[in-house]
Amino acid sequence: MATTTSKKKEAPAEEIAETNGVPEVEKPLEELILNKTHGKYQAVELIAFHAKFLRTQEDLRHLTPTELLELAMREVLSGKVDEAELMKKMLAAPPVKKDAEKNLKKKN
Repeated sequence: MATTTSKKKEAPAEEIAETNGVPEVEKPLEELILNKTHGKYQAVELIAFHAKFLRTQEDLRHLTPTELLELAMREVLSGKVDEAELMKKMLAAPPVKKDAEKNLKKKN
């Protein structure tokens, strides 16, 4: 007697993630950029500020600058980090000293 096994069709990953309580599958970075409909230029400034903050985190020290920037882009564009809260932090941060910028240019 032959036994038949029925295979259930798997749901798309997003549906599985939502039903099991697991976070959704991350969207590609390009899609996040293209889906940003307003404030793209302001987002660039916020991403740069957030990347500088991430660089100070001890658990992210092993990441390259490119990886830090991609992480910052993903967190800001996906909404993981609140843009309004980030803007408040950026406005409260001390300004960059002009002398420090000049010293960086001289070293390069």
